[in-house]
Amino acid sequence: MSYDPEKWTVSSNDVLSISIADDDGYTSFKPAFTYPIFGDSEQIFGYKDLKINLAFHYTTFLPFLKVTYSEKLNDEVDDVKDKMLEFLPASTVVDDEQLWVETFKKEKVERGELIAKLDEYAVYKYGFDNEFAVELNKRLQILVLMFIEAGSYIDTSDSLWSLFVMRKDDTIIGFTTSYSYFKYNGGEEFDSNKAIKRRNKISQFVILPNHQNGLHGSQLYQAVINYWLADPEVQEICVEDPNEKFDDLRYRNDFKRLFEEGVLSNLPSSISKLDEAWFVSNAASHKLELNQFKKLVEMGYLYNENVKLARLVIKKRLYIKNRDGLSELDKALRNDKLQTAYEGIRQEYTRILDALRLHHDERQAKRVKSKFFGKAGIASTFRKNAAANFGPELARKLSALIKLEKNVLRSIELVARERREVAKQLSVWGEDNDDDVSDVTDKLGVLIYEIGELEDQYIDKYDQYRLTLKSIRDIEGSVQPTRERKQKITDEIARLKYKDPQSPKIAVLEQELVRAEAESLVAEAQLSNITREKFKAGFNYQFDATRELSEKLALIAGYGKALLELLDDAPVTPGETRPAYDGYEASKQIIIDAENALAAWTLDQAAVKPALSLHQTADDVYDEEADEQEAAEAEAEWAEDEDQQPTQIN
Repeated sequence: MSYDPEKWTVSSNDVLSISIADDDGYTSFKPAFTYPIFGDSEQIFGYKDLKINLAFHYTTFLPFLKVTYSEKLNDEVDDVKDKMLEFLPASTVVDDEQLWVETFKKEKVERGELIAKLDEYAVYKYGFDNEFAVELNKRLQILVLMFIEAGSYIDTSDSLWSLFVMRKDDTIIGFTTSYSYFKYNGGEEFDSNKAIKRRNKISQFVILPNHQNGLHGSQLYQAVINYWLADPEVQEICVEDPNEKFDDLRYRNDFKRLFEEGVLSNLPSSISKLDEAWFVSNAASHKLELNQFKKLVEMGYLYNENVKLARLVIKKRLYIKNRDGLSELDKALRNDKLQTAYEGIRQEYTRILDALRLHHDERQAKRVKSKFFGKAGIASTFRKNAAANFGPELARKLSALIKLEKNVLRSIELVARERREVAKQLSVWGEDNDDDVSDVTDKLGVLIYEIGELEDQYIDKYDQYRLTLKSIRDIEGSVQPTRERKQKITDEIARLKYKDPQSPKIAVLEQELVRAEAESLVAEAQLSNITREKFKAGFNYQFDATRELSEKLALIAGYGKALLELLDDAPVTPGETRPAYDGYEASKQIIIDAENALAAWTLDQAAVKPALSLHQTADDVYDEEADEQEAAEAEAEWAEDEDQQPTQIN
């Protein structure tokens, strides 16, 4: 028996086939990812002619698994069938196709709550207090691993999760899961009897590959969003770590909705009217995350062909967001960085807007595009190139880091959720105690709940760091074709020199090699520059978010200790009565002071600064006066630019 590893190793993506069986036959497709099941290499060792067939019934989604092979190396290699069954429900039928058919014919489909009817399509909502929903999710969830990068299973024992399923008659088209957070809006509302407000987050979103390219993703997204828009308890709608394709879908649908409602078609004609209060108010009224709404406004100005205002708004947002890093640069370099970032964002926005086609008028024909502004922007090209080949070793190592950071975010998310539960339970426990303990535990519950909210906000900001690392990975992947072309030419020259040293092709190929080496030098230099720039920007996001969370936690700890001082812990003797508690007003004021302090905190007010023993000093790194001056200069530049060229929206 041959022990050549290559003969016994196969790609798990290639040998796994997924099928959806209906009354007319079946449709098959390949997974995008199998690393959650078979490891990062996505390879299986120890089998010849291996085939893994995973089939689902189109209505019940009952799984059927059959693994075949012609030869197995030995009994010590991983059992492929057992590996697959680790990720499939107990109801999975193995090998016996007749039993599978008999079983799914007996099963009944529960519809759930109908939330949208779209011609012959319908969307149903399920809570996980429903046994059918729990089982259906167990059958669907392996697709999350296979089609969502860094996807993972959800905890269906948590009642705050929901499942939305899109069907055509009985056929499952796609599904999405969501989590409903409590939204904390300050101590006054927390203490009142008002209805609980929620922040709903889309977590997983899958349209089955055999039903893609039919606008079903937009239909499912719109159905869920419209359902939440009509729910008075839902105050904000967000998305958990969207990939590029889902980001595009989200932008297109949110943009279309706001445009049709007149928000983006009638934007303010002056940047001076776009203050933070305007953004906050409009984002809240449409239940959008503030950052998402700001980006939609920027896209709105581009769509309305008001490029100048779009540029001002985008650059202002970028400057404020990255002020700490930009303020360290001289003016020329700072402006260059802002312009480069603006061009990249504009390219992405233009690509998305080109796909929208809200109105088939001369706007499409008149839009001026540079050589970079086609239907597929630079970032899209990068992603396609990276996807076309699995990526260089550096990109794969970075992907592993990005996946680990995803796990970190999930862990923090769990901590934040449990923290809020602790806050509520503390208040419940203290309610039946003496007046002082009852009041102080109630107020401490408010502070601890706020810690959970801050941790939740930290997740969103920390994720900017992870997304920046993803951009480095994509760029690394885009350089790979240049490297491969250079290597291919080199190999061909070597082959010809060995077989036919006089071949006229050698001179031609050597000229091509010179050009390829020049292109490679440029590409590698760009990669080196961009890697450093993105790496620094990414970790600045992480450290800024960490500083903000840490200092706000310190503030809360200080106000928490102040609350504890209101408790009279002087010992009392048996029969002695403790003085009546009179700290209600003081505890209320402490909460108000805490909320004001948290709201007023800014990064340039950070109290903790490093003591550097290098040539830099803390003041070199954190020069608050210089930061304020740079911000003022930037605002003045924008204002001056606007005054010189008054802009009118058409």
